[in-house]
Amino acid sequence: MNFNFIKKKIFCAIVLFCFLAKGAFADERKWVITEPYWTVSQGSFELEEWYNASDSIADPAQNWVELEYGLTDREQVALYEMANQSNFGYRGFKIEDKYRLAQPGDFFLLPAIYLEYANNGGAGEPDGLEGKFILEKYVGNLDVATNFVFEKKLSGNDTAVHFDRFLLAGSYPVGDAFDAGLEYAAYTADHATTITPDLFAEVGHNLRILGGWEIPLTGPYASRLRIEVDWEFNR
Repeated sequence: MNFNFIKKKIFCAIVLFCFLAKGAFADERKWVITEPYWTVSQGSFELEEWYNASDSIADPAQNWVELEYGLTDREQVALYEMANQSNFGYRGFKIEDKYRLAQPGDFFLLPAIYLEYANNGGAGEPDGLEGKFILEKYVGNLDVATNFVFEKKLSGNDTAVHFDRFLLAGSYPVGDAFDAGLEYAAYTADHATTITPDLFAEVGHNLRILGGWEIPLTGPYASRLRIEVDWEFNR
């Protein structure tokens, strides 16, 4: 892991948090792993840059660039490209679609579904499909969400659909500027569990930063840092 580069990223994030924070939106993504119920508003674009680093030599640091677009007020599509951080070597791309099954207030829980196609040709891995069933609930200021994640490889010896992981997350406002979050992940295929503390802030007009550190509890996983910056462009 390139710790000098990580220190620069963390320093820049802290500077932005301290000097530009103006108060977090209630509806934005608060977790680096768990997918929220919410979608981008119709006709709006959101550009996201992700930095992902692990302390495993076998898992190189990566940059992801994602562009989301609101097809309707309940459906968004996204395209993002993945590259290695060290040499910007191309790893692949993903196409995503998320649809909110109901409007807030229709049900006790907020449901949504998510489908992703991953082209992993640059990484030398099989292409795959990923589906998520998302539930979210507000209890006062506490925001709680779950993901049930299923995966299917499109080539290789095993192309069956597998229940891959279960995610449980919560976030709570910390003052007027930030939200603090916590995620639990159970990776069923790898018999691993992790916990991830998160910090989210809006740092300007339609500009937000999210950071989280995934910490292994059981199983073979290494710790992982994820930092995300996103800009929303309204109609």
